[in-house]
Amino acid sequence: MFKVLIIEDCRVTSEIIKLAVEKTLGSNADVMQAYDLDNAINLLDLMSYHLIFQDICLDSQDSGLKTLEYMFTEKKTDAYVAVCTSYYDKNIVEEFAKWPVDKYILKPIVTSEIERYVDRVFTKFVSDIMQDEAKESQED
Repeated sequence: MFKVLIIEDCRVTSEIIKLAVEKTLGSNADVMQAYDLDNAINLLDLMSYHLIFQDICLDSQDSGLKTLEYMFTEKKTDAYVAVCTSYYDKNIVEEFAKWPVDKYILKPIVTSEIERYVDRVFTKFVSDIMQDEAKESQED
């Protein structure tokens, strides 16, 4: 199962991302949604994810940064992280650039962009599994 976490305070945007993920992955998707910083941290503590969509500003301007910091310093995630934003403020973008973010997605969300991105990440995920299995069989 490919685990996806969507951290987005706008429930409509979160649902649009979720539907695009589910359309792309079908029954391979296990999608969780967080709408604020506390819920995001709780879900990050609950399990590991393969892909995380992160809103830059949740319930406050720095909450997205706090979530990223927790994700990469406390949880040491190796998930692909896509940052979703409608902010064009240079300082905010520079703060996010300090973290190993895989993709920036500008709002309003375009579902075809989400679908292409999810497909790319899932294809890489499957490829990595196949390579690991091939290495294991060579070692046997």
